[in-house]
Parts: sequence; structure tokens; C-alpha cells
Amino acid sequence: MKQQNIKSLIWDKINFEHIKKHNLSIYEVEQALKDKNRKVFKVKKERYMVLCKYKNRMLSIIVAMEQKRTYYLVTARDMDKNERNKYRGENT
Repeated sequence: MKQQNIKSLIWDKINFEHIKKHNLSIYEVEQALKDKNRKVFKVKKERYMVLCKYKNRMLSIIVAMEQKRTYYLVTARDMDKNERNKYRGENT
């Protein structure tokens, strides 16, 4: 998955309420996914972890492919230490 491949994210009440628990907004998640330095890791079939940054927040975003270039947001939260190291390109 590459940034240019994300045409849209699917939002519903479930994922919207979930990201609110992590003090995130739809805008912040969508802007973070535009991070040119983001790192993408396949975690399951058709599911990806995107490590990216928006302003001073380093985020771990999980998306699931629904259709070509359309993804469902599973979760978004602040990165943990290992994820921050991966984002920075450090060995963990």
C-alpha cells in the first residue's frame, strides 16, 4: 500500500468513537496519512499498520482494505516505543 493508493477512508460511528478515546479527530488521522515519511507494514491479509506523524503526534494507524484504494480505519493511536523506533528507522 502506498499513500497515493488511499483514495478514501471508510468512517462509521464505531471507528469514530474509537479514535475519540485516543484523543484523535478524523482530520488528524487523514492528515497523518499524508506524511511523506510514513512507514507501512502489512500485518494481516489486506490489513496494514501505517506509522506516520501529524504535527507533534506520532501515530500508529491500522487500516483494512475494503476495495481498491478504499480502506476501513480499524484504529489510530499514539505510537509505542518500538513503533517510534521503526518510524525513525532505528533497529529494535
